[in-house]
Amino acid sequence: MNSPLHLGLLVLAVAITLLAATTLAHPFVVIAMALGLLAAVSGLTVTALGCLVVAVLIGLLIGSGILLLPPSAAWWGDSLYYGAVLATLLPGIFLAATVDSRRDTLERLSASEARLRSLYTQTPAMLHSLDTTGRIINVSQQWLKALGFAEHEVLGRPVTDFLTPDSARLAAYLIDPSRLDDGRVTVSELQMVRADGGLLDVVVSAIWEHDGTGRAVRRLAVVEDVTEKKRLAALSHFAEHDALTGLPNRVLLQDRLERTCVHHTRYGGQFALAFLDLDHFKAINDTHGHDAGDALLKAVARRLQDSLRASDTVCRLGGDEFVLLLADLNGVAQAQAIAQKVLGHVTQPCLLGDGDEAVMVDVGCSMGLAIFPQHGQDPAALLLHADQAMYTAKRSGRNQWVVYAPEGRA
Repeated sequence: MNSPLHLGLLVLAVAITLLAATTLAHPFVVIAMALGLLAAVSGLTVTALGCLVVAVLIGLLIGSGILLLPPSAAWWGDSLYYGAVLATLLPGIFLAATVDSRRDTLERLSASEARLRSLYTQTPAMLHSLDTTGRIINVSQQWLKALGFAEHEVLGRPVTDFLTPDSARLAAYLIDPSRLDDGRVTVSELQMVRADGGLLDVVVSAIWEHDGTGRAVRRLAVVEDVTEKKRLAALSHFAEHDALTGLPNRVLLQDRLERTCVHHTRYGGQFALAFLDLDHFKAINDTHGHDAGDALLKAVARRLQDSLRASDTVCRLGGDEFVLLLADLNGVAQAQAIAQKVLGHVTQPCLLGDGDEAVMVDVGCSMGLAIFPQHGQDPAALLLHADQAMYTAKRSGRNQWVVYAPEGRA
């Protein structure tokens, strides 16, 4: 007896039994209905107790002569009567057992759903679920914490409310299941907007969940915050690359040159290092301004990249100085051929600026080459000798290339 309601229903069933048995010619249907009500509400234990009490009460009423057995000439007449009594009691028991079983199943499902929801919301990852219109129906606590929102501020809103306009357009197909063959997608380069207006760089991996008919019902997405990763990658990139031209800088050149020296010392072969300096670059800055000078440096950087092989490296040391690392050469003749190609490409006239302010300038450069291992077997020696060869080219009239010679002559 676990509640006043159950006790009240038990008393009511007993009262109905007593009333029906003493006033009705056929009381068992009414008694069965009373026990059915008890079973539907109270469960198996209370119903079994009620059936027991009712059975005892019916026995007492029959024994006292209040409830009379119907007259019957057949030997089995009394058996039918008691069978009717039994039929009155058993349905309540079966119904109560069914109700209890269903209640237990629902409780287990509810508990399981609660555990899954707790796991979803408490998982240490940014998760959100969307309905078929792209509105948020669930979010994890990590998602809310990362973006600085409360749950009630998020649920029911389109996920695009939390994306920058560009990201919202890029992620539009995440909301439309018909655009994806397998319902899976990973989108990078998205930005989410925090409650304070700040931005998070994220990668979103999502999948559509379907019902038994194959219809998409909701999308589950895992959101990875890569803001710090991108910041560190940017720092790493700018630590090794020139901000103006995007070329590798002195740091990355030194690393690649050291690795190349170690490799060729161990396995043999040749490579070359070339120093390149623009001729009369200061005059261009003075005449046309530093913006024009910067534009020329960027144009020269593109020309150098276009002139070299994929295995070669072009770096900007600073100012108008560039260094070329020419890998895996067959000999000095190949280095000379590459130098001639670079010189011919770089020294083409260059149009700087746009519209009426555009100016055409002549470009010249001097280049010095040092060959491994003839002109040095370590980065310092190669850099020094290539630089010396470049100054030899300048002293010899500029706009040419020179291979380093120990005695200082081309």
